[in-house]
Amino acid sequence: MELSHLPLVLLLISNIHSEDTEENPKANLTITPDLHVFRGESVTLRCDINAEGVSSWLYSWYKEGSDYAFSELQEYTLRSVTESNAGKYSCSGTESKGSRRSLMSDAVPLTVSAQAALSVSPQNWLTKGDSVTLICEVHGSSTGWTFNWYIITHYSDHYYFYYEPLSDSSRGAGGKYTVSSVALKHTGVYVCEAERGKPAYKTDMSNTQPLWVTGVSPPVSLVISPSRAQHFISDSLSLSCDDKSNSTGWRVRRYTDKGWMSDCSSETGSTCTVSLTTSDTGVYWCQSESGENYNPVNITVHSLSGVILESPVHPVTEGDPLTLHCLYKSTTPAKLTADFYKDGSLVQSQTSEMIITTVSKSHEGFYYCKHPEGESPKSWISVRASGSDSQISVFNILSSGLASFPYLLVTVVLIVKCLLISNIHSEDTEENPKASVRITPDLHVFRGESVTLRCDINADGVSSWRYSWYKEGSAGVFGYLREYILKVVTKSNTGKYSCIGTESKGSRRSLMSDAVPLTVSDRAQIALSVSPQNWLTEGDSVTLICEVHGSFTGWTFSWYMLTQSDNRGNYQLLSDSSRGAGGKYTVSSVALKHTGVYFCRAERGKPAYATNFSNKQPLWVTGVSPPVSLVIRPSRVQHFTSDSLSLSCEDKSNSTRWRVRRYRHSRWMSDCSSQTGSTCTISLTTSDTGVYWCQSDSRKNYNPVNITVHSGVILESPVHPVTEGDTLTLHCLYKSTTPANLTADFYKDGSLVQSQTSEMIITAVLKSHEGFYYCKRPEGESPKSWISVREV
Repeated sequence: MELSHLPLVLLLISNIHSEDTEENPKANLTITPDLHVFRGESVTLRCDINAEGVSSWLYSWYKEGSDYAFSELQEYTLRSVTESNAGKYSCSGTESKGSRRSLMSDAVPLTVSAQAALSVSPQNWLTKGDSVTLICEVHGSSTGWTFNWYIITHYSDHYYFYYEPLSDSSRGAGGKYTVSSVALKHTGVYVCEAERGKPAYKTDMSNTQPLWVTGVSPPVSLVISPSRAQHFISDSLSLSCDDKSNSTGWRVRRYTDKGWMSDCSSETGSTCTVSLTTSDTGVYWCQSESGENYNPVNITVHSLSGVILESPVHPVTEGDPLTLHCLYKSTTPAKLTADFYKDGSLVQSQTSEMIITTVSKSHEGFYYCKHPEGESPKSWISVRASGSDSQISVFNILSSGLASFPYLLVTVVLIVKCLLISNIHSEDTEENPKASVRITPDLHVFRGESVTLRCDINADGVSSWRYSWYKEGSAGVFGYLREYILKVVTKSNTGKYSCIGTESKGSRRSLMSDAVPLTVSDRAQIALSVSPQNWLTEGDSVTLICEVHGSFTGWTFSWYMLTQSDNRGNYQLLSDSSRGAGGKYTVSSVALKHTGVYFCRAERGKPAYATNFSNKQPLWVTGVSPPVSLVIRPSRVQHFTSDSLSLSCEDKSNSTRWRVRRYRHSRWMSDCSSQTGSTCTISLTTSDTGVYWCQSDSRKNYNPVNITVHSGVILESPVHPVTEGDTLTLHCLYKSTTPANLTADFYKDGSLVQSQTSEMIITAVLKSHEGFYYCKRPEGESPKSWISVREV
């Protein structure tokens, strides 16, 4: 707080009568539907006060960590909670038409969390006919939930993904979705969500859980040369799709860590040749002309200076031999004498090759090798039954990538999705209308606002569309309605949004809209300023100006004055607040009653989004002489630490009905310490810096004075305003010198006024001499003090 502002806080404060606490009822706070809720739910806070003879209360709501009340209603509803709403809440009340006040309620904690968790029993890897159960749970809450089940799929001609509800989702409404006999069609990546309440609150989608089911052999083979799963950078890798009829109707597709599927580079017919870099690590497979995908293989590219494992690309048949080598490109021959491991356990040590003469199912697992030159990535070696027609397990092959590179978990998800895709008819783009996105209230909004996304598609002959909404960087669809409302935006909602439509009762599809950017800034910053100045004389004109940084349209402004009670600040709406709805609140002729500390806030939208309160701006209005004087000894505004300071309230009748009150940097009022009658004596420390004033027994406050306690150089200046025509004398003091008066430079409002003088004298003070004064010495610079000049 600036020292010049401190006196103003006092002038606004009206004392509230405090009765004996034994007569004051205690407020009671309840939170529904629960003390533990989930992101997006609606929560109601209610304050109850039981007191005989009180017909109505004015309530004040507080959240731990904030001193200011955020509502005056008995019930306060948080319509769509986020994690930021978590915390401890309390309330109190003041009688609307009387003087009684309640005690503060106990603080009640509200916890906000979200997201369902999905697990699989007994396992993700399945054979046709096995039984599997998907289990969906909401952490920390077990009652009242209904569960929905989805499989992830995507459009065939886009990389966008969406959640497709299972046709028999209701079978798992209780939290468990069981398939008693799995088939190939159950291969896929699953998610779940939970909902409860009216209106329904839905959790976020759960984590993903893939299920993969092995079946018949594929109609095509992916031939890789060199025939191994791991390779060095700069190797030349050839991949060919070969079927029994030597058809050229295949192409090599791949999914790398770039994040999307693509054709293999340098492809000729059904063959692709790649000069490898580490960015070529990924999954490669064969795709038919009809879009079916077969025989995926995980390829790992390791650094030139690293060690790799030479292992078979495809599964090994039971009874066949298996030979593994450890390779290092910088040696001749490349094969190393190394240690070989399976599933983390040493199998063979210090051998140039590891040989299993007759492979069995128990040999299936993750293999790697170790050498002083380094350790190879892990590769999954799959074993299939002898003579069976089991398909090469897509997912066991992919598992090697999961162990070696965690980011390839996405690979598993996408390849499974690829196996699920049915071709969606793609019409000539010239016949397809293009979707467009509109965002309101603005493309630049603030955390906590409500934002509406709208998708428009103009096409003759189409009565209704099914819409799909996408956000840049996320392949999944997050909404299916024409309008999607982000009820309470956060910075995570920043991004580019696009939409697309599919005819509800036909085959037409729109083109994807252009991506439209939405920017979400932190809570709107609102600024309050004053014109022409904060210091006023009765009859002056003043304007308070309220503005929202970076946003100028659609706002309505409200105006408040700060009041205080029970060591808590409250914002009181001005009775004529609507006069300043446009952003400017003007008082054409100020009076003493306009003295106070002001705030503003802005709101827009439906439901209304309100900014935080602005910075504070004090207005102080000088008028007639006060009925009491605050006499200070020594008579100066600035003092040294350890000084003894005496403050006395003196009126013409020598009444003892006054007491000295003070407001320090603790922000709350208190009696002056060591007070006898109307006099207070203090042995000063820097914590005694603040505003001191006289208070009558009727709790009216007069004659505030700002006291600054400093340990270095101080300015000796008058305590009270100087009258025009009088003489003003200033000295620069330093406690460690004798005499204390110093030869110093004197400044007003930052500009040098007199230099190298022991005192600064103005023989006939004018209004123009009003301002902030301070002095400078080699020992230091004094604090600034405001010197006020009043007219004769």
